[in-house]
Amino acid sequence: MPLSPLHVSASLALSLLVVSSPARAQDSTSAKIKGFVRLEMGRHQIPGLALLVLREDRVIFAGNFGVADQTRKTPVTERTSFEIASMTKPFTDAAVLLLSEQGKLAVTDLLSRYFHDLPPAWQTITIQQLMNHTAGLPDDWDEGDLYFTSKTTTGEFFEALKASPLVFDPGTDWSYSAGPFVLGLLIERLSGMSYAEFMRESIFGPLRMAFTGVNDSTANVPDRASGYVVRDGVLQRGTRISPAARARADVGIRTTVHDLALWSAALNDRSLLSAASHNLMFTPGHLNNGEVIAHGLGWFVTPFRGHTEIAHGGRFRTGFSSVIARYPDDGLTIIVLTNQFAVRPSVMAREIASFYNNEYRPIRTMRQRPDDHPSRTKVAARIINALKDGTFAEEMLPGVGRLGGWSRIELRQELAQASPPTFVDCQNLAGKNAQAFGTPIVANCFYRTEGDRPRYWTISFTAREQVAYVELEQ
Repeated sequence: MPLSPLHVSASLALSLLVVSSPARAQDSTSAKIKGFVRLEMGRHQIPGLALLVLREDRVIFAGNFGVADQTRKTPVTERTSFEIASMTKPFTDAAVLLLSEQGKLAVTDLLSRYFHDLPPAWQTITIQQLMNHTAGLPDDWDEGDLYFTSKTTTGEFFEALKASPLVFDPGTDWSYSAGPFVLGLLIERLSGMSYAEFMRESIFGPLRMAFTGVNDSTANVPDRASGYVVRDGVLQRGTRISPAARARADVGIRTTVHDLALWSAALNDRSLLSAASHNLMFTPGHLNNGEVIAHGLGWFVTPFRGHTEIAHGGRFRTGFSSVIARYPDDGLTIIVLTNQFAVRPSVMAREIASFYNNEYRPIRTMRQRPDDHPSRTKVAARIINALKDGTFAEEMLPGVGRLGGWSRIELRQELAQASPPTFVDCQNLAGKNAQAFGTPIVANCFYRTEGDRPRYWTISFTAREQVAYVELEQ
């Protein structure tokens, strides 16, 4: 059942403080959330899930569902520790910013200043490009399971990464990558500590994240959740990989929802990072040519229904998936941790957010309306065709093809069998000062495409019916 509301104060005590709440009738929002979570757990065979919803750092809903371990039937509690996979990346980027504040590096420094055995193609890579995925490195987590069982040291992973060709020249494009893994090696080199030690002394300890650490196969973690995957429709234990793979700086942290609330509060009140570092972390970056990307330093920063969403998720083949999603205009933060790999917690977080702000409701739940803007729908069709073919439509503003957090290749794969778009609805934003990466927009229009499966699209229009943003909603 939901806990009493809590107040998170990173600046005063860096701990969770219990705040009494008045007795009240059944909270319909809480009931909706619990019903939705249980339905999703059944649909996706999720053994266990921990959820926290905060408004202005006060917990307004907390729920622990299911079991942390299927065999022992251990229930999920507020102290259950989940592996958070790529949600580790924002922590690693914060650690780099702390080193910058200590004068040990500048994020604009070339990586080659600190590593002298890099391939020629890596010579122009900067630390910041590793942080915001514009360095051109591949994402080696796309490799098969053998890759992560056969390599037993970070050095082996680094050598394999250096031997792989870059996806593009540094700074010329965006693609989700293994950059934060390399940053972990940089942290070790400059701090003289292991990655785990530096994170414990510089972040986890100061924020009193008592149930957080870097994965360590030798450590006894009493409340650790077991991870699961679904294979051929059957729930099974997650994939075993080497301890070195499990502890990498791009995936290696395990934590609890309440420790993540402390982390979120510290980012909000800036008790961890300076104002300058905070601004860098949460401001969308740029390519060499000035085009904006949908990524700050460790966070996806995107427009969402006329507001802003700041989020990062993680999925780990060891059997976990997670997300932390922040909606600053509403003061909302939603944290979802699960012990099942094939889940999309980011989709769950948005639907939970919609219980507090109806503008966030999923497109699939919208009632289809008559198309009052057929000219926009024609533009939408041209845009989707251009993304599908890897070409350009004249209505597309610069960078549109990469702003939704999908690489161009991923979009083309998703669109390979997609039909022309069907109009669903439009959100009128005229007079609301809404923007997409600094470009004023007057409407978000929502579309559905058919094909191998239905897909749902948000397309943001300017007053001149140019397209400032396209997002494929999962």
